[in-house]
Amino acid sequence: MRFDQHQKNDRIKLWDVYNETGFDGSTFTYKGHKDHVYSVRWQPGSLTNFASASKDSTIKLWDSRTNITSLTINSNFADNYFTSLSWSNKNEHLLAAGFFFFSDF
Repeated sequence: MRFDQHQKNDRIKLWDVYNETGFDGSTFTYKGHKDHVYSVRWQPGSLTNFASASKDSTIKLWDSRTNITSLTINSNFADNYFTSLSWSNKNEHLLAAGFFFFSDF
């Protein structure tokens, strides 16, 4: 399974590239962000949980079996948004995020 996100799209697709029929098709489409999705990462040690970062200034935590987010984190900074994610290898509940910070200084 692998993710596909496009910076011109607010959706996340999970692809099953090795299914029994040989068809490389989209398994699920996740909708919840309101702007471009920049990063998607599986939670270490989990077969179902992943996080996504978007230009809508949110990070969302998902269960891949549903189209429902379990948590949404807002940046609370106007005109700034999350661009990257990285889970800790030492603590499966620790997630770091990078963001674009716009300043007119």
